[in-house]
Amino acid sequence: MIRNTLLCSVLAASLTACGLSTAKHERDQKELVSQRAQGLEIILAAGKPSYTVGEHPDISVYIRNNRNMPVWLVGSLDGSAAKTRYPYCWFEVYDQDGKDMIAKGSVCGTTAELEKEDIVRVQPLGGFNPYSSGFFPEYIIKNWKPQKPGTYRVVFNYSTNSSDPAEWNGTQDLINEVVKVELKKGNNDTCRIDLLIISSPCL
Repeated sequence: MIRNTLLCSVLAASLTACGLSTAKHERDQKELVSQRAQGLEIILAAGKPSYTVGEHPDISVYIRNNRNMPVWLVGSLDGSAAKTRYPYCWFEVYDQDGKDMIAKGSVCGTTAELEKEDIVRVQPLGGFNPYSSGFFPEYIIKNWKPQKPGTYRVVFNYSTNSSDPAEWNGTQDLINEVVKVELKKGNNDTCRIDLLIISSPCL
């Protein structure tokens, strides 16, 4: 597996290809420092360097605990991708012009209650896949088939930043176990990867 992006910083080649400025790159590095200070890192990985038009990209997510103590996190649940319950856990995709490529679908109004088994202990220097077995699978990227060649920006968002049981559909004692973090677009913990889509495979 090829890691296109580590710790929310974009490879220099991708920065050049997308025409991003030096100042933007410096802001990305400041975001990286901020995220490391928080003690959690998100790593996005693509299965290969590029994909063809109409092909489903294969992107994996890994949340790494760099603290010197365990933390407790929750993976993707029903309603997480639609942000109708915590944890929020979803992808966004934008083209080179910043246009949102993901169509908004219908949202189910009911969600299952948060259970003890949904809370995962992540050891120091250990990792956690929010879409691992036992959690709701990722469907935004899996259902996205790019229709035009170009470079697309994929953004992963993850948030446990609520102590309200109603927003978790769970009990207060369970919610108190979960570390509160917010890794999403618009703050210093944005995690993104630039994905190259080509017209046909390189020969």
